[in-house]
Amino acid sequence: MQLPDIDQTTVQQFRSAFGITREHEPGLSIAVPFALDDITPEALVPEVIKNYFFPILTGKLIVEVGDTLIDADTFDDVAANCLAGSAMANRELMAFIRRVHKAPAPDAVLRDGWAEIGSMGLALDPGQLTALR
Repeated sequence: MQLPDIDQTTVQQFRSAFGITREHEPGLSIAVPFALDDITPEALVPEVIKNYFFPILTGKLIVEVGDTLIDADTFDDVAANCLAGSAMANRELMAFIRRVHKAPAPDAVLRDGWAEIGSMGLALDPGQLTALR
């Protein structure tokens, strides 16, 4: 079973050996020694954009691949550079995700016995359902 190593000497040696600069910030650093030749930053960046766009755009994930920082602020430029002409370069989709993420959540209260009702539409007051839609 894999467990985190908390010995500071070991952690510092690992950080130094793999060039990891994150020290006190929460998160996960992954180092892949001896990667296959076709696993390059140029190959990884488009995959990050395609597979992790939602958490990146909503500010839940920041990814560094080599010298490329991919976060909510840099996403559009990085995506445009590596996915030109692709469906993931769709600016309307990215704008929609940002708008939905920033929209205030409406107050909604489920009716008593909502679990037995069997329909979220019926479990909400009609006015609340309209506001949610």
